[in-house]
Amino acid sequence: MGNFVTTGALMTCTFGMVPCPLVVLPARTILLSGRPKANIMDFVPLTNISSFGMCSAPTNPAVIAATSAAMGVFTPAPCLPAISTPWVPGYPKMLVQNQPALTSDSMNMCMWLGQISFTNDGQIPSPPPIIVPPVGSPLMPAPPRLPLTNADFSGGGGGGGGSQKQYKDDVTHAQGAGKQHDMMGNSFDNASKSLAKQGKTQQAATAAKKSQQAKGTAADKSNQAVGDVNQRYRETMPPSQKQMSQLTPAQQQSYQQKRNNITQQKQASYQQAEQERSTSTQSPQMADATRDLKMHFADVQEQQQLKQLNSDTLRQIY
Repeated sequence: MGNFVTTGALMTCTFGMVPCPLVVLPARTILLSGRPKANIMDFVPLTNISSFGMCSAPTNPAVIAATSAAMGVFTPAPCLPAISTPWVPGYPKMLVQNQPALTSDSMNMCMWLGQISFTNDGQIPSPPPIIVPPVGSPLMPAPPRLPLTNADFSGGGGGGGGSQKQYKDDVTHAQGAGKQHDMMGNSFDNASKSLAKQGKTQQAATAAKKSQQAKGTAADKSNQAVGDVNQRYRETMPPSQKQMSQLTPAQQQSYQQKRNNITQQKQASYQQAEQERSTSTQSPQMADATRDLKMHFADVQEQQQLKQLNSDTLRQIY
């Protein structure tokens, strides 16, 4: 039997191009290593399983349409998992909310014949929980999801170790969060045009509707990601110069030292993840995905620690 699986476990598909992390919804009440534990019913496309990048399955209608549009040249299409059955075999001796637990040797099958399996169990320790300040304690003063301006960086830099330039780069990167769905929308759009030329009006209309839905999802994901960047920077960037001036020199020095320690801890995690990547026996693609996942959790841990440090510091001021 494989290990029990939690949210974040990496999956691959035999026809997909990139790994995909399993998502177990936060409503799951049973945890393992501080993370929601999966069961065999966590197979819902776009909810539990998002996308494996581009699909090369010759039976996938989107691939067939893309190939047809390319005058017969085989052309992959954006992956939209078509999974309709639970994971097998699971572990029936351990129930997770009345369903067999999911294990790392469980497998599934896409409707387009792609075989989906796990490359790890996702059991990476979670960052420490955020300690919520008492009711009435001040939080960061600015509305969290609004874009940052030059004035916001006058207090000494951005959040999470990010400078003003890094902030702009992060926003640009976040704007591409819906890229896969946008590509999917373009693929359905091309399929719709191809079907319309063949006189298949009903199928063309269905493809056009899916294109519109995918592009709407792309816009939503992009807006959400940009909002998350703005919120993260506002919550983790240093207090303003006016606020810092209300601290004693010793308190200011302590704050800066703690902030430096948090940043150094993240850099150490980055270096360890990179070193483990260089000695990994996994395929290069899997090794890169594992490294990126570990770096992501180092980022999350840094953000939560900086957020807590700022809350503690603002309580000293007010």
